[in-house]
Amino acid sequence: MEAVANKNIIAEITSTLEEIQRVNEMIIFHESFDEKDENAIQNFIRLRSDFLRQLDEGMKELNLEVKWREAA
Repeated sequence: MEAVANKNIIAEITSTLEEIQRVNEMIIFHESFDEKDENAIQNFIRLRSDFLRQLDEGMKELNLEVKWREAA
């Protein structure tokens, strides 16, 4: 039973990592304009923070502790 739960957690972690990657791409996209949409960028930064918290929770379920660094 624990192996099935771990597979579910790993799938959730993988999905969350993919979401973070998409959000990072959107941040880069919005920062590429001459007239940046700061509201959109800040929304994506908040969304990335939410996904990082979700990722952290998943890692803890696997008894892993990760120290995240902020992107420059």
